[in-house]
Amino acid sequence: MPPATGWPLAGAVLGATLAGATLAGTVVALDPEQAAIAVEILGARLAIPIHADGYEIDGVYRPVPDAAERFAAAAAERGVPVRVLGAGETIEVAAG
Repeated sequence: MPPATGWPLAGAVLGATLAGATLAGTVVALDPEQAAIAVEILGARLAIPIHADGYEIDGVYRPVPDAAERFAAAAAERGVPVRVLGAGETIEVAAG
């Protein structure tokens, strides 16, 4: 799938590890595979999954097992590089 073009988009944050999260009865999060499709459509040059571990709110967010690994595999199948960061780890990303 070709990336979206003409968008003034420098980055995006997609909730990719909380499948089924709802707000007022509406699903508001993607599963890892859906998020990989989204980063492909957005033309991401690098994807960094967030909320992969230790992020759960009882009755609101349901963590997905192996979310970061599933996302990385699905994104790689679409040609999008992924960097999974450890807790507290940072990365410097160049603009443009």
